[in-house]
Amino acid sequence: MKKLKCLYLANFDPTVSTTGTTTRGRLFLRKFAESYETEVVHFGDQTQEGRDAELVDSLAAFESIPYSHLAFYLFSPKFFAVANRVLRNGDHDFIFADCEKAGLYAYLLSKKCGLPFIYNSHNVEYQRYISMANTNVLRYVFVPYVYAIERLACSNAALTISISQSDASVLQKWSGPSKIRVLPCAFDEESINPFYDERPAARPVVLMVGNFSYGANRSSAYRVAREIVPAVVHRQPDVNFRFVGGGFPEDIQHANIQAAGFVSDLKSEYEKASVIIAPIEIGGGVKIKVVEALASGKFLVTTEKGMEGIDYAGLRNVVVTPIDTFAEHISQALTRRPSKTEDNWSTISERFGTRKALDKLVDSIDGLLGKH
Repeated sequence: MKKLKCLYLANFDPTVSTTGTTTRGRLFLRKFAESYETEVVHFGDQTQEGRDAELVDSLAAFESIPYSHLAFYLFSPKFFAVANRVLRNGDHDFIFADCEKAGLYAYLLSKKCGLPFIYNSHNVEYQRYISMANTNVLRYVFVPYVYAIERLACSNAALTISISQSDASVLQKWSGPSKIRVLPCAFDEESINPFYDERPAARPVVLMVGNFSYGANRSSAYRVAREIVPAVVHRQPDVNFRFVGGGFPEDIQHANIQAAGFVSDLKSEYEKASVIIAPIEIGGGVKIKVVEALASGKFLVTTEKGMEGIDYAGLRNVVVTPIDTFAEHISQALTRRPSKTEDNWSTISERFGTRKALDKLVDSIDGLLGKH
């Protein structure tokens, strides 16, 4: 049977896993590439660091629109024109809008071409903008615009996908309860899991994973370097704070800090870590890197904000505490050296795993479009 044809719109590069959103987007795109003839139009930059070349090769088309602040935050006539051209050149069955302003382009193209579209939400975006405005007041300026786009997308999409039930309770006010599906889809069970032989590094490793070009992660890195590293080093002089992800601030310099940059083998980083930290203070929705840390089974120190959308009652190897007390809990863990646990796996994989959830999504889309 001939595959359905999909135009996949994203305001990020869904072939690169640098943030929680891009990690989740890449999981969706990989499934779509397996199930549909998929063409992608996305915002991106000139770098191809970390790009999944095999995934790109599996796509029918891959169109990158150069990133600019104006185009990203407001509107890109070029993005719309390229997406419109791709639609005109092919017999597509539906449009998939991967979060935020991709929903606006999908709505306009849907009206123009008469195609149904599906909106994939990674957060309640206008609420995320309000949260981020605590550290960047300019975000407040965009809240009404993002609210309007999000409402427009949810109200007109044939199906809206939410990352959590709490997000769904907000989005379904616009979509209606019959047109929303909750699919956390936070990590790939084959790539991140606790089923490995621990291979600790010579020095104890405190691991933080994130895209440090993102303002909130960058601020957290500065706070860790300023407040947490000296306190832990005082008790554990040989500790190595390892920061994995691009954009780490070059002015953070310390003998016990290692900036690894982007790594292709994240599983190996979790395997070598003694403690994982997620000092999250702002942002919305389920935090993908927290879910990955829990899935790895390693000891995790995070905040209430980091565990937002995750019921952690009964989970082992996790401490949820204000950042002010991170140093104390990290030091205690480094002294005890807790082993990884497999006890959390059934809970985390069932709630946030990808494979079964995306199979269900494909079935829902096929049913929606009348494929038999």
